[in-house]
Amino acid sequence: MALFADATVKSPNEARTHLMYGLTLANTGQVAEARRVLEQALRLDPFLSEATNALRLLDAAAPVYSDPP
Repeated sequence: MALFADATVKSPNEARTHLMYGLTLANTGQVAEARRVLEQALRLDPFLSEATNALRLLDAAAPVYSDPP
């Protein structure tokens, strides 16, 4: 995960880097941060369908797949 976090710092305007970091965060249960990073990916590239799909999956799984209180 540190690799993708570092990559987003080094390439802040690269949407796919944010996408990969967001997916990694989601897979480790860091849903709120994943959502923030995936939304940034979409701001950088509004046509990045993978980011749109990932956000939809997070929304669909919200009751099951969410950050602990």
